[in-house]
Amino acid sequence: MATLIGWIVRAVVFGTIVMYGAMGEILTEKAGHLNLGTPGIMCIGGAFGFAGAYAYENAVADPNAFLWLWNDALGLNKIPAVIHRNIGIGLAVYGIGLSFWEKYTGKALFYAVGRDWGHGCYVANSGLVLFISALCFVPSFPVKGYAGILCCVLIACLLNMVLRGFMNLLQSRRETRLLWEIGTADTRINWKGKGYLCGRHMKVRVQGSEKGTEIPAGAPVMVVGMEGFKPVVAQV
Repeated sequence: MATLIGWIVRAVVFGTIVMYGAMGEILTEKAGHLNLGTPGIMCIGGAFGFAGAYAYENAVADPNAFLWLWNDALGLNKIPAVIHRNIGIGLAVYGIGLSFWEKYTGKALFYAVGRDWGHGCYVANSGLVLFISALCFVPSFPVKGYAGILCCVLIACLLNMVLRGFMNLLQSRRETRLLWEIGTADTRINWKGKGYLCGRHMKVRVQGSEKGTEIPAGAPVMVVGMEGFKPVVAQV
C-alpha cells in the first residue's frame, strides 16, 4: 500500500509538469497555431534523460553530470584556459552589445519573433549569449566547481542588469520628453518612417502598424507611446 501511495504522489508531481506543457499548447492552438506533441516530447525527453543519467551514474565512481559534459563529452578541459577566456570576452562584448540593441529597439530578453517578414525579422537572445560567455570563463575563474559556475553566471546577470537599468533610465527620460507631443510626418509612416517632433527629425512607427495602419506624409501626428527609444505615433 505504501508503494502504491508513493507511486500516486509521484504521478501527480510529474503529471503537473506535463499539464503545464499541455495548457500552453492549448492556448497556442486557441491563437490559431497548430502545435502537436508537446507533452509527448516532454515525456520522451524525460525518459531518455533519466536513462542517460542512470547509465552514467553506474559507469563512473564519482558521477558529476556537468563535469562529464564539460570534460569527457565535449573535451573542453583540453583547451587552454586563455582560449576559454578570450572566447568568453568576445561573447560577453557581443552579448552586452546585443542587449543594448534589444533595449534600444524595445525587444524583450530571451524572445524571438518575426515582424513584417517582408522587411526582415529579429531574434533577441542576449541572455543566452551572456550565459554561454559566463560558462567560458569557468576554467580560468579562481573559484572552482559549481560555486565558480554560479559566480560567473551571476556576474553576467549583474552586467546585463546594470546596462538595462541605465537604458531604462534614459528611455524614461525620453518618454517623458516626447509623450503627447504633436508634430508632422516627414514621410509615409507605417511600421517605419520619419516625423518632425520637438524640433527634430526622428524615426517613428505608427500605432497599429501590424494591422496595416499608415499615416501619409505631411499629416499631423501625436506621440502616444514608445517602442524602446522609438516614438509610436497616431494621426490627429
